[in-house]
Amino acid sequence: MRVRWSAAAAAIVAVVLAAPASSTGAAPSLRAQAAACAAEGRSSYAAILDTMRRGDPLALQRAARRLAARAEACARTLHATRAAGRAACGRTVVVRGARFYRDGGRIMDAAVTAGLRGGGTDAFSASILRGAAFMRAADSELAVGVEVLAGKRGCAKGVAAARPLRPATLRLLPGLAREVAAIMLQAQGSLLPEDRVAFGLLTVQLDTGTPPPAAAVEAQIVNLTNKNRGMQAWRLAGLRTFWVKHATEVDWRRYPFTAARFLQAYRTYLTWKVTALQNQRNQFLGGIVGSEEAWQRAVAGWRAWETRWYTREQASVAAYDAWERSFKAERALLEAEAALKRTP
Repeated sequence: MRVRWSAAAAAIVAVVLAAPASSTGAAPSLRAQAAACAAEGRSSYAAILDTMRRGDPLALQRAARRLAARAEACARTLHATRAAGRAACGRTVVVRGARFYRDGGRIMDAAVTAGLRGGGTDAFSASILRGAAFMRAADSELAVGVEVLAGKRGCAKGVAAARPLRPATLRLLPGLAREVAAIMLQAQGSLLPEDRVAFGLLTVQLDTGTPPPAAAVEAQIVNLTNKNRGMQAWRLAGLRTFWVKHATEVDWRRYPFTAARFLQAYRTYLTWKVTALQNQRNQFLGGIVGSEEAWQRAVAGWRAWETRWYTREQASVAAYDAWERSFKAERALLEAEAALKRTP
């Protein structure tokens, strides 16, 4: 039996094609080995994408198995390389990246096996997306791991340090958190998890001047849905619609993202959220987020657009750094909400 390759699968390929790729420079032995592993992962991943374009699930399975095996070999080689101090920590990061490649290959292998045994197209597409997510995580880990090995980034306990928010952003954060908390308490009585995600990601843009890469937003949304099983579709639709439009309808190189634009953008997010609720009441959730397929098409366009301000390596690193910056902002928003609720 052949897995049916639907338009959704084609959309997934388009998204994966635009996934950020890591790169490494020439350096000491360990860093050179990390670079070789990254190049091997990208090459094997390219072979996987080629089989998907051709609609050949058996070739996809072979390529996925080859990637998993080679990534595991890379991880073992890197793990056996002698290192101490920061280099040892960086080695742990790149080994984890190689193992993410391995796991992504295994997930895709299992997806094809299930499909050939009669599994549904939706389950197949979901598994391919999950495998691709592991591979994007591999890109980020390898990219920041090489920065650690080059002395450009700190590292502790096997985790590469994320770059924190700038002091200027930290000074603005409490005031912005109070204003946004007040807006949301008036609009809906409390802050919901997706509201905090929107605030955190906008804070990343305020800090860097450009929207966080699509990979960072996708990862935050996956984390959001994993922690909030059964979240109403309209809430997710509002967040998705806002971010695609916010990131792709303005050339942020020409418009500095100030605190005033931050608040304007957050109000726009709230508008899209209300619109999504109204659409659900009218039994319509069409447009760019009406299905996973439509969402993946939208993200593919987003990734193409963001090359205006990110190289692939920069996007991979920025996605890694966005996590800590976003969570710092979300904590500030929760504190502001609690303070407002205590106020008589």
